[in-house]
Amino acid sequence: MRGNLRHLPPLRTFVSVANRALQARYLLHHKKPRWLKPILDRISGIAYDTRVKQRRVVLDTNVVVAALRSRRGASYQLLSLLGEDRFEIAVSVPLVLEYEDALARDLEGPYSRQDIEDLLDFLCHVAHRQRIFFLWRPCLPDPKDDMVLELAVAAGCEAIVTFNARDFVGAERLGLRIDTPGGFLRSLKEPS
Repeated sequence: MRGNLRHLPPLRTFVSVANRALQARYLLHHKKPRWLKPILDRISGIAYDTRVKQRRVVLDTNVVVAALRSRRGASYQLLSLLGEDRFEIAVSVPLVLEYEDALARDLEGPYSRQDIEDLLDFLCHVAHRQRIFFLWRPCLPDPKDDMVLELAVAAGCEAIVTFNARDFVGAERLGLRIDTPGGFLRSLKEPS
């Protein structure tokens, strides 16, 4: 199954960024020059100002899976823009575990376990990691969708990016916009 890799999206970009993240993690725990401190503080998750400085969204699991299935779609383009300071994603421990489960199940043949772990490391590195202290359940029919909604509210996100907008009916009451990957990509290109 791994013989013909021409039709698979390249993971080199994601893997190289994940490797840089691991190097940065190494530097965090060892003596470092003074000029490196501001850079490491910015990438290590230390927040001196907790206001949202850029557009923040939650990517539903179906968007991440679709991004790895094809590099022609808006989902892949969104994943490719991560880390470029145009927007950031929010993740929580339950959402990352759901990503891992879905990617291991749906992409079993094309990608190795290490490829999936590298992608998850990259996503965790560039994302805003949010703890959830208040549950809004039951608000939606599916508990996994409730988990995404709770993360979006707790992280102060402007939108949930998903292919299944009908699963999040009622999220507007909490101040969230439900957007498709293509719609969110178009909104990124609009001048603010």
